[in-house]
Amino acid sequence: MTADQVADAHPAVAAGIRAIVGEYESGDSLEVLVAHDADRLECMLQGLEYLEQGYRNAREWVDSTRAKLKTPSAIALADAAQDMSSAEWQRTYLRQPGQG
Repeated sequence: MTADQVADAHPAVAAGIRAIVGEYESGDSLEVLVAHDADRLECMLQGLEYLEQGYRNAREWVDSTRAKLKTPSAIALADAAQDMSSAEWQRTYLRQPGQG
């Protein structure tokens, strides 16, 4: 899929993008772990929002995604997210600089 997306790009740009995607898909650096945890955390937060809306089947999704987190910071954020509403989460963690 990446090859299709960069087919018309300059060869140097295409090679750089393929390298980054390859590292993300198979690497084990701290940066890759953090990127994967960020993706998982986003999915978990979406599942928590579904639970708030009454979709009980999202619980398994939330729990299985939470169990895949590896970094201490992602685990701490996941724990915090489970103890607050999505509105509280957004006010606490997504506020813009200068908004209090």
